[in-house]
Amino acid sequence: MESGRFSMNVTEVDLNEVIRASIVKFETKINDKKLRVDISLDSEHQYVAADRDRLIQVVTNLLDNAVKHSPAEGHVEVSTKVKGKKVTVAIYNDGMPISDADLKNIWSRFYKADRSRTQKESTGLGLPIVRNILSQLGENVWVENRETGVVFQFTLSKT
Repeated sequence: MESGRFSMNVTEVDLNEVIRASIVKFETKINDKKLRVDISLDSEHQYVAADRDRLIQVVTNLLDNAVKHSPAEGHVEVSTKVKGKKVTVAIYNDGMPISDADLKNIWSRFYKADRSRTQKESTGLGLPIVRNILSQLGENVWVENRETGVVFQFTLSKT
């Protein structure tokens, strides 16, 4: 990522398969924290234009954040919504909201959020990598605080 660009092999990718496979990677952490995970996908298969390996990296990084920042016996939700030629993926956790100061900086390389929120170790690279990959695909990623938690969302183009 030194140059800020990743090599990409953009093909037709089954987004829902990537989401399900990524969630399976976190089963142990999910079970250890006794998290409730809800999955709400707009259709059985949703094909998007992406590099499969990079899309797995995006979903895995965002899921890792969601699991890490959820309280024990908390809630994580992964959903997709189709609108026109775009699919929006939302990954929610019911952890503490992100401070305004952190919201301004979380996309910066090596930035580590306020430890009082996370109490977790981080390299500060996960979210910048997510943004970089999606930017290379011509897509957007954003984060919003909710009354009870945080949701990261990103778009992908349907094929």
